[in-house]
Amino acid sequence: MGASEKILEQYGELIAARLRQRDPAWLKQLRENASARLQQSGLPSRKWESWHYSPADFWLAQFAEKNPLAPITPDLAAEHSSDLPAGHVIHFNHGYLVDQQVQSDERGAFSLLPLAQLDTKQYAALIEWLGALTPADPLANLALALAPETWVLVIEANTRVKQPIIFSHRNTKAGSQIGQLIVWMRAGAEATVIEHFAADASADEYLQYAHTATRLEANSKLIYVRVNRDSDRGQHLGTFDAQLARDAQLKLQVLENGCGAQQHNRIRNGVYIDLAEPNAEFIVRGAFAASDSQHVDYHFCVDHNSDHGRSEHARERRPFHHA
Repeated sequence: MGASEKILEQYGELIAARLRQRDPAWLKQLRENASARLQQSGLPSRKWESWHYSPADFWLAQFAEKNPLAPITPDLAAEHSSDLPAGHVIHFNHGYLVDQQVQSDERGAFSLLPLAQLDTKQYAALIEWLGALTPADPLANLALALAPETWVLVIEANTRVKQPIIFSHRNTKAGSQIGQLIVWMRAGAEATVIEHFAADASADEYLQYAHTATRLEANSKLIYVRVNRDSDRGQHLGTFDAQLARDAQLKLQVLENGCGAQQHNRIRNGVYIDLAEPNAEFIVRGAFAASDSQHVDYHFCVDHNSDHGRSEHARERRPFHHA
């Protein structure tokens, strides 16, 4: 048995334990489907063109030699990140929600709900969409099958959230962490969502999975910002899926900025965009401030599946210098 097969076997055991928990039948089926897709595809390797420079199977095998792959528990004594912008701040630690600081004046504009507790009538359309979702990235399927907590952010129809909604993901201990966020932009909704990933020096060697799935209904507008500030010994494997309906607009802003002079961490993010209906628009901007020893890999796949869709991208890379 090769290294990749051993890793998949370990994940298979963890997923089987996850499926024994008391989830709704529809969610259990969602996890089973994701697990089946993962087993069918296998883990990404150098043989995959889109993963040629970031062999996930090799990285995971290296990590598993010293560390367990099972997600670790939250560090409830850890301090929150202090360098966040103003807005509605939701704090996560090791993939678990630990605190919320939501401004009262906009509480009716959006809601944050556990996936397992969704009302099947009120959110029937979202549950149907999730059931039909077949991510191209195997690591998205891993997160769907195994994430200990999945949260759903709903921006209400024809509502504009004035302040940014900030998800602060913080790693404070060594180990494996899996987080999953679903963003549902109802028709005519507008919002800015920031996902900020950072780690303490005490985190030592850690593995971060982060999957974000986004559905933009007609005429909705989302500015999504992804900030990576991982520590020296971190491995960050992220996936971002988005489906855009008629006249929807998604602006993606990516910021990569290490927090050490000689960073050796690895970052691989896959971005998969489905311009599903006419006049959907996707715009991406990126700024990378990386050291020569860092590994930063972004893979983009934009499918124009309807008429008059538009996509645009630009990026800037700057070396990371210290005095």
